Formats: sequence, C-alpha cells, structure tokens
Amino acid sequence: MMMAEFKEEVESFLAETGMKPSGFGRKALNDPGFVFRLREGAECRVSTVIKVRKVMARLRQPKAVRQ
Repeated sequence: MMMAEFKEEVESFLAETGMKPSGFGRKALNDPGFVFRLREGAECRVSTVIKVRKVMARLRQPKAVRQ
C-alpha cells in the first residue's frame, strides 16, 4: 500500500465531510495531531490505516445507521 494514497483518502474525507483535522484525529485515534503529522510526511502502521479507514466508513454513514 502506498502511504500517499492513504494520505489522499484522509484529505478527501476531510474535504467531503468538512471535519477539522484535529477533530478527525481525535475521533479516529484519540490523537488530534494525527493528520498534521501525516501531512508532514509521517507514515503509519498497516493496523492504523485499517482503523482509520473503518472510522471514515462509519462516519460517512447517516447518523441513524452509525449507532
């Protein structure tokens, strides 16, 4: 997996939802600096990518379905 693709997924998610980077990082990983470090070139483990993708998928669902 290319980290650049994952970074683009996160940026696209933020753009489509209007969520702030710190808020997303807090919701996804309890880490408000996650997106900022990703933007600065940090890489993350495959397990982190999987977790973040699951959170993005859940947050894309209508609120009634999320629960």
